[in-house]
Amino acid sequence: MKKAVVVAENRSMFKDKNHFELFDLRPSFQVAHDYLEDVYRKLNQQFHPDRVAQGSSREKLDATLLTAQINEAYETLKDPLKRGHYLLKHFDPSNDDHPDHTIKDPDLLLEALEQQEALSLAKTTQDIEPLLEQGRAKKSWTLLMVEKAFDEKDFCQARLNLYRYRYYDKLISDAKVQLSEKLKDHASTA
Repeated sequence: MKKAVVVAENRSMFKDKNHFELFDLRPSFQVAHDYLEDVYRKLNQQFHPDRVAQGSSREKLDATLLTAQINEAYETLKDPLKRGHYLLKHFDPSNDDHPDHTIKDPDLLLEALEQQEALSLAKTTQDIEPLLEQGRAKKSWTLLMVEKAFDEKDFCQARLNLYRYRYYDKLISDAKVQLSEKLKDHASTA
């Protein structure tokens, strides 16, 4: 019964905490992934619903809600794109940033059209691999630009680079799918 009371108390204590506070982190784009994993594991061990399996319905619900909050915070903080958008909400609650919004960046739109065309024209794995590597390099560079923008508290630039990051992530995903299909085709004809 004591475990159930602890879960209920912690549920109310964690209720008003943001994702960073839940993991005892200062709000920052840079997150120590080893630390995040360690705290996540400890929180899950401490508050998992199985620990109150013999408790009341309310105690089980509290444990489930707390675990869901921990899982949501972890999934947000471990993913750079989700973490970035969460930080934008944290630092600038009045902005209308949403991960699904598009951006009016003519350079990125032109690049996207060119990259998608190159990917659609790629006939062999040798055509796709350079596009994949280029996408990875640009994604890494863009991630550095997101970090820099948050460090400088330039939220407009952070937002812009988060959209670019999302685009490069999608380009890489599309290239991987196409590469996989080409490799399957090659294996089936061999």
